[in-house]
Amino acid sequence: MALTGVNWLVCYDIRDPRRLRRIHRCCCQWGMPLQRSVFACALKGNDLDVMIKELVGLMDERVDDIRIYPIEDLVNAIIQGTSRLPLMVETLIQMQQGRDADDEDDQND
Repeated sequence: MALTGVNWLVCYDIRDPRRLRRIHRCCCQWGMPLQRSVFACALKGNDLDVMIKELVGLMDERVDDIRIYPIEDLVNAIIQGTSRLPLMVETLIQMQQGRDADDEDDQND
């Protein structure tokens, strides 16, 4: 997805509507929504630690659930159904595919 940084998939299930809105806004600052409660984030340096700290401060750990998974890229993602990725995500995927092709050409030289 990203040209730099490490890619993360952030998913959440939040019980309270007010906390849900706050966590959604926080995730919007860090990444790109793929679905209502699923975000793709490209984070550099200690951004992951900062994001986790913000999310933990907004959630109720007794009832809410936030999961963060590392992902290699979105180029190999399998997407079924009528939902489309946001245009910016599709553009980033196309850019990464082009970069991957350039890397392969460099290795073949």
